Amino acid sequence: MKKFLALCLSFVCLTSLAGPKVILKLDDVYVKDGNISCKPAIDVLSGRGIKASLGIIALTTDETLGKGLAPYLAMKAADGGPLFEFWNHGLDHKRPEFFETGYDYQLDHLKRSDEIVTARSGIRMKTFGAPYNAVDENTAKALVATGNFTHVFFAPAKYFEGTGIVVLNNRVNLENGTGNVEFAYLKKNFEASKYTDFIVLQGHPNGWKNQKIKEFSQVLDYLLSQGCTFILPQEIAGADPELIRANSLLYAPDVTIVNKKAVPPSGNKHDYVSMGPYWWPDPSKPDGKPYIRKDGQINPERENYTDRANFGKMSSSVQALARTYAKTGDEKYAQRAVKFLDTFFLNPETKMNPHIEYGQFIPGITNGRAEGIIETASVPALIKAMSTLQKSKSWTADLDKGMKQWMSDYYKWLTTSKIGLDEQHAKNNHGTYYDSQCLAILPWLGRTKEAKQYYKKITLPRLVAQIPPDGSQPKELARTKAFSYSVMNLNGFVRIAGLAEELGLDLWHYKKHGQVYLKSMIDWFIPYLTKEKEFTWPQIERTSVRELVPTLNQAAEKYNDPSYRQVIEKLQPLSDTIVL
Repeated sequence: MKKFLALCLSFVCLTSLAGPKVILKLDDVYVKDGNISCKPAIDVLSGRGIKASLGIIALTTDETLGKGLAPYLAMKAADGGPLFEFWNHGLDHKRPEFFETGYDYQLDHLKRSDEIVTARSGIRMKTFGAPYNAVDENTAKALVATGNFTHVFFAPAKYFEGTGIVVLNNRVNLENGTGNVEFAYLKKNFEASKYTDFIVLQGHPNGWKNQKIKEFSQVLDYLLSQGCTFILPQEIAGADPELIRANSLLYAPDVTIVNKKAVPPSGNKHDYVSMGPYWWPDPSKPDGKPYIRKDGQINPERENYTDRANFGKMSSSVQALARTYAKTGDEKYAQRAVKFLDTFFLNPETKMNPHIEYGQFIPGITNGRAEGIIETASVPALIKAMSTLQKSKSWTADLDKGMKQWMSDYYKWLTTSKIGLDEQHAKNNHGTYYDSQCLAILPWLGRTKEAKQYYKKITLPRLVAQIPPDGSQPKELARTKAFSYSVMNLNGFVRIAGLAEELGLDLWHYKKHGQVYLKSMIDWFIPYLTKEKEFTWPQIERTSVRELVPTLNQAAEKYNDPSYRQVIEKLQPLSDTIVL
């Protein structure tokens, strides 16, 4: 009986054993002629389904990097996540690449290594480990400046305080000298380790063969017997992507509208200019003009006009900095956001003039169209960010006066110019997003009464005119990207519902002729999301059903109906182009 109890106790102890989580940090990996350098080791890992992270030295790879890594990128762990993570191990591994080499040198090496690996494999690396584990304060600054990295191996934690980047130390030696993996050596170090949450085992697997592979296999068996689980760097929680982004923006250059090669028809670089996305040269004409329309097919020539991208970059930067300022109370984020605004809107040398007269022009047809106004659809979010920044010391009286004058002039152009009024009269998503800009600008200028009048006179009739009793959106369903445009227009009205709430108005429950309009729009999607009905309209470009998740969550709250969240839990692809 005593022997039986002893056996039972032993069994309970073994089954309840839980060791620390283990990150395998395998260095100096490269691909040549489509072959990965550490194949014997990675075959052991893949054969056992054990997760590992592998550091790539960019210049040691060739153009076959993507081909060499493809099989391993496709492998999945038992939990459904990736089996392998590839991380940035520098550009050339020349000592000391990231120690006492200066900020500019290190930033250049980080950017170039990322560009090479991404171009050759499509991988966006988020973890960094320096050659020889040698880093200094400039390494931290350079990593922050890229905005790409969330985790870093073996670095003084003090360099990364307040950056949002997680430092992975907790090192336990796997090798007794570089490349010399020894089971007995690891076992001794593991037993002496005091880390209980996770450990990092560093190895150099390129030279592991025969006996060293056997030693490595013994290590894996031993760690599993100790109740260890293997994880990837990205599985260690604590990274703050929003803080990382905001910190990177402290180092980012200003964004302006005047730094462009393509000059608008006015000849004034302060005027916004962009090209219509779906317009292509007519192959039957010597000069291709007038251009012809191909709905949903974006002409890459559009990218020659950078104002659209720069407006978006400025706006998203200000928003990110404002959110981080609100979260941390640190004035440096507000100060940087204010600098972005001043440079883009107010500085006489770099400001944008308050109109979109030359937006979405079409070669051979027109110098500008109403449709260009949708390219400033982020104005409501920008105004929300400015409302946050107004609480900071960096928001000066001059800045306040200048930004309000700019927005006032822009609103006047929106509501009096031919192009502006054409967009106001648009019967589809363009009109919806036009309204969202007007309903954001007016209250910020203190013109609340006008905003309420606009909502009742323009927005509500627009909603009724667009949406039939079944809640569908005929104007959007007629497009070649029917799902995308229907979601986009719905989300536009949801944005307006948020703006209306700030005015004390309720679009969520607006009802006419027995129809609760916004709810009917959301409900129209449900049988397609649950696959009770087949979505038969065209969708020529990939999109995700998850674009509807924020709206479904809000619907669950606004209508006190948990069934909307149940739909989210069961989302699945609807077609080859409407994916999860």
